[in-house]
Amino acid sequence: MLAAAVLSAGFAQEGSETGGRTPSSVSPSHGDRSRAVEHSGLVAGAPFEPLEAAQRAEWWAERVWGWESFGAGIAKGAVRTWWLTAPESWGASWEGFGKRVGTRQVETAIARGVEAGLGALWNEDPRYFRSARQEVRGRLRHAIVSAFLAYDSRGNRRPALARGIGMVSARAVSRAWTPEARWWQLSIEPLGVGFAGRISSNLVREFLPELTQRLFRRRNP
Repeated sequence: MLAAAVLSAGFAQEGSETGGRTPSSVSPSHGDRSRAVEHSGLVAGAPFEPLEAAQRAEWWAERVWGWESFGAGIAKGAVRTWWLTAPESWGASWEGFGKRVGTRQVETAIARGVEAGLGALWNEDPRYFRSARQEVRGRLRHAIVSAFLAYDSRGNRRPALARGIGMVSARAVSRAWTPEARWWQLSIEPLGVGFAGRISSNLVREFLPELTQRLFRRRNP
């Protein structure tokens, strides 16, 4: 519910900026932001093109229902069930595992919805763009920093406020059915776990395509 409301509000704001017309039908005037910005530091998204409402919805769906999200949810649920056993009242059982995975999916849907919808109000782009650097150290730094910074419609980087708000909002909502929720588990923990997860996701998106290509080359010389 919260994610849908924020998505709707953000997308309505985007529509009002273009007068209800499609981006291609808007005649740019002097001083208007460009729809495509050259960005030599990026592999994907160069020229950098701002997201539209439909693209934000597609990004949300892929991040919530894609294989990466389900895989991470299952792994996190298994760790919190049979290793950390948190919350303790859910126990180390398959039932507890199901509750933890389900809760994680709901939190992901809310967090990504807030990030995509609220970010549309100030043109915060939730996507990750691979670095154009060749050295591993530079690409590692790019992946880590990109967890905390996001591009705006002009291709400039700034703090990912909508991303952080989404993480905290998701945990606040799940408190309704999650037992043993302390104050730090509603503020500090979701930010720490959320940004750590985003760093991991960025590293996968940064290096996996290259590793996959090398693997296929070895199999098909």
